[in-house]
Order: sequence, then structure tokens, then C-alpha cells
Amino acid sequence: MSTLKSVFELWNCHQQMMVVLVDKMLKTQIVECAAVANWLFSREMINEFTKAYSWEILHLTIRKMNKHVNKLSKEASDARKMINDDSESDSEDSDEENKRNGDRKRHSNKSGEKPSEDQVEKLEERLEAAQADQKNLFLIIFQVIFYFFAIFRFFYSNDENHPCTMNVFRAEMKTICGQNNYF
Repeated sequence: MSTLKSVFELWNCHQQMMVVLVDKMLKTQIVECAAVANWLFSREMINEFTKAYSWEILHLTIRKMNKHVNKLSKEASDARKMINDDSESDSEDSDEENKRNGDRKRHSNKSGEKPSEDQVEKLEERLEAAQADQKNLFLIIFQVIFYFFAIFRFFYSNDENHPCTMNVFRAEMKTICGQNNYF
């Protein structure tokens, strides 16, 4: 998160550059998606919360995570299918089916080799870890949104605290979310 804070300190006046840099850092896996979400909802970024670039960064972070999970899911299922298809093709001696399975192999596995059971298990473990990271990312986002709406509902439902008094609302958000390491 210190990397993201440094990027913000350096490029806070150039929001487009911040979006590009965060995108590149996610792509090269310098920072994790959960770290980006925690940074966006940190105390230092509270004044940036309503700005479009913050939400663009959050959206791109979610897209990157979903794309990563989908890619790993496809790789794991293709490898599992390849193992299952090869075991079925061993029992059948049809030339046409062997050709079709060979085509599938070339598309699924770049080296053209059948993956071992251990390799498939490692792929599935990586998929499970990515899914856990994805759940963590969504948990962070949903917690912040829940806090935001709960506090807003509190101020909106009390007659003495009119919803237009956003200074009181912001101060309360800083107090409540600051205790939970958000805002």
C-alpha cells in the first residue's frame, strides 16, 4: 500500500496517469487487488472518494481480478478435460476421435503435452487461491459500501441531522470508518 500512497503523492494532480500506473502495477503484479481497494478506501483518499478516477481504478481492479479468475478457471477445466479425454481416447481406437483429441490438445496445452495430475492439481490450487482473493476484494468493497449507507441512513432518518449537512456526515464517516481502517 505504501507504493500506492507514493504514486498518489507524486501524481495526485494528474489523475489519468494514476489510473494508468495502477493498471500497470496490477498487470505486473506489483500490487494486489485487495491492496488497491484498501488504499482507495483509506483515510488519505477520503477527499478523492467522490472523484471519477477513484471509481475507475476500483472498476479496473475488479475487472482485472475477474479476468484473472476466469483465465485460471478456463485453464484448470481445459487441463482436467484433457486428462479425461485422453483416458477415454485410450479405450477407443477411432482415428477420427484421436485426431479430434489431438486438435484439442494443441489448443489447450501450448506444448502439446498432456498435463500430469499434479499439474492439474496445482492449477486448481491456484484457482482456489485466486477465488479467495476475489472474495476478499469483494468483502472489502461491500464493507465500505455497507458503512457508507448505514451512516447515511442514520443521518437521513434523524430530523435534527438534515441530509444536506454533509460536513457532519463527512466528519462522522471519518470517525466511524477511521476506526475500521477505512477512510
